[in-house]
Amino acid sequence: MLLNFDSTFSYEVHYDDSELAVVEITVDPDDLTWMYNHVESDSLHPASIHFSNAYIDESVDLVGFRLRGNTSRNADKKSFKLDFNHFVSGREFYDVEKMNLNGEHNDPSIIRSKLSWDYYQSIGVVSSRASHVKVYINGDYYGLYISIEHIDDTFLKRNYENDSGNLWKCIWPADLTYRGDDPENYHPYHDDERPYNLKTNKDEWNYSKLARLISIIHQSPDSLEMVLDVKEALQYFAVNVLTGSWDDYRFLRNNYYLYHNPEEDLIHWIPYDYDNSFSIDWFDIDWATIDPYSYAVIDSDGRPLTEYLFSQDRYKNLFTHFIEFYINTSFNNAEWNDLLDTWRFALMAAADDDQWRTMDYGFTMWDFNASYGYDYQNQHTKKGIKAFIADRVSSLNDQLYYSGEEPFIYEVIPSHRSIILNDTLTISASVFGPIGVDDVIFHYRVNSNDWITTSLNYNPIENTKIVEENDRWDGMVTMDSEGEAEWYLTAIKNGDVERFPTYGYKILTILNPNDANGILINELLAKNDDVIVDEYGEYDDWIEIVNFGENPVELDGYYLTDNSSNFTKWSFPISNIVIEPNEYLIVWTDNDDEQGDLHTNFKLSASGEFIALVSPDGSTIIDSITFGQQTADISFGRVETDQDVWDFLTPTPGTINQSLNTIESSILALNPKLGLPYPNPFNPIVDIPFFINKKEHIQLSIINILGEHIIDLVNENKNIGTYNIQWNGSNNMNEICPSGIYFIILETESIVNSTKLVLLQ
Repeated sequence: MLLNFDSTFSYEVHYDDSELAVVEITVDPDDLTWMYNHVESDSLHPASIHFSNAYIDESVDLVGFRLRGNTSRNADKKSFKLDFNHFVSGREFYDVEKMNLNGEHNDPSIIRSKLSWDYYQSIGVVSSRASHVKVYINGDYYGLYISIEHIDDTFLKRNYENDSGNLWKCIWPADLTYRGDDPENYHPYHDDERPYNLKTNKDEWNYSKLARLISIIHQSPDSLEMVLDVKEALQYFAVNVLTGSWDDYRFLRNNYYLYHNPEEDLIHWIPYDYDNSFSIDWFDIDWATIDPYSYAVIDSDGRPLTEYLFSQDRYKNLFTHFIEFYINTSFNNAEWNDLLDTWRFALMAAADDDQWRTMDYGFTMWDFNASYGYDYQNQHTKKGIKAFIADRVSSLNDQLYYSGEEPFIYEVIPSHRSIILNDTLTISASVFGPIGVDDVIFHYRVNSNDWITTSLNYNPIENTKIVEENDRWDGMVTMDSEGEAEWYLTAIKNGDVERFPTYGYKILTILNPNDANGILINELLAKNDDVIVDEYGEYDDWIEIVNFGENPVELDGYYLTDNSSNFTKWSFPISNIVIEPNEYLIVWTDNDDEQGDLHTNFKLSASGEFIALVSPDGSTIIDSITFGQQTADISFGRVETDQDVWDFLTPTPGTINQSLNTIESSILALNPKLGLPYPNPFNPIVDIPFFINKKEHIQLSIINILGEHIIDLVNENKNIGTYNIQWNGSNNMNEICPSGIYFIILETESIVNSTKLVLLQ
């Protein structure tokens, strides 16, 4: 079964907590025995799984199955990894390639790591999602586990506009110590994978951005904000102090990811591994009272990043501000007591049945229950969770302090990177000062003319748990001159002035909307086996843009996307790409945007998908198409004689489109295809694409989970082509349907297709 579902739907439901999920794994008993006898092996064995929760009830065959983890490999209660695309290349399960099933054998409560991941999610930090699952293997109950979202390309796709950059898994001894300027000095050198294991773009094996970060930490740390999202790193260190998580960069030089986002040319810090938290301790250190500034290290080696950050008042003040804000708004027992009681009751039955839970440290149900509370200590678990939170908050209230008055602009979000003439640019800045901020000013000039300034307004969101929203300053400027704008911000307090960016300016392109008249998506090839190669000699997928207008169009700042929930997926770079009237432009959709200005960060799907050309405002669709299943070396595009009609073509990149001349062509042998509805879940309207390979009668219907007919959206003859039908969630009596799971049924004379849909009222 090949499962690829819309990402908005997938990530909403895969880690849903409304009911306890169940994962049933079926594997050859001999393979399971071999795994337990070879615990250090990462060999994947074929298995079948059935996954069910409140939204999903699916079975999948040929899933890779193995042990995972470090100390858990030798534990009685082991942790497992499921890999959906190992035996079936490119397959995903609700947009998840891998599932990490953690046994949490160290934790008598089986909750600590999930509390940490949920907390990151609640404060708006990019991090893994997690949910509890009951795991069965070959019909036997293996216990209560936590399923933790794997950090990989699907994680990047969900969290970053540009997901084509390099991702490094950083594990012991990943201390960011300087080893010279040569990127090859940072290739795995402790063993084949450690300490910096490149997880994406492995063919290029490019460590230059990591080497640049480490070189700047060592040689010119005053430029650190130009290469690292310092805010995210400080939030990571703040949450580790709050949760007592020591299996990290600061104490153990271990367990974090670094992602280089090409869009900003910045490295982002991503948290990883939180089972050793909330008073789990093996070093006789009280993590509830440890000093947040001096902290502890397990060895005598340095930690160059934190040594620099905590030597600078501005970074130490921001770190202090984060901790202070979190303990006042979200990290305290007033917020957590009821939550912990709810989780304890919800998990109690599954934990009681979990006999594997008792085998490593003899944890009983008394341990399970008591470890959530105040009066508890057993072996390496030094406090109950509530006791830890109370002690951590109390000690921090005595330890936190600020130095100086200098304000800090630590996050800036412009509404546009390119903008249409006379449109409004909104600037949102998060600004903090130890004794407040007097003013935040936006400075800009267009085409190197005189500087113009406007003050932002302090506009915090009340009762938010997200610190950036609490520190928010907003302002709007109408861009009434065409050209290139340079801009920066300043924050002022008692004469102290902070600048963003620290050096230089940000750039904004202001475009005349009349220039865009006539540009369209003209042709696409989603499976290029032998038609045309790019400048690297590679047969990559491509999209052709045409200018049917009368004026040249500069494409700087326009977007292409294959994601209906992310219109700014890939941007034409600011490099004077001009398409003349009646000229064609090929864009390589190869998920390799580092190859050049006309290479995107996504690939086309030969099974069909949505693509769009989007205005520089990031929200206006200039042209779009939802296409069905494609055949190798047959393109899909506008018919020369009628540009509103799309057909299968003999590929003609760079020239006028040519329709196929034979009705017996291979493309006509394709079956009708029901595409992916989007958005999913939806409210109030969902788009339902489908493709018809010949003129025939079709019926497109909605039924509910009980099989009851709701409405016919189409019931008539249709010509060959790609269609998009909308459903507003009503039945055939024009009554709004209740929330729930529905099914779309496409029925023709030859096939019946169906797909699941979730309506949220």
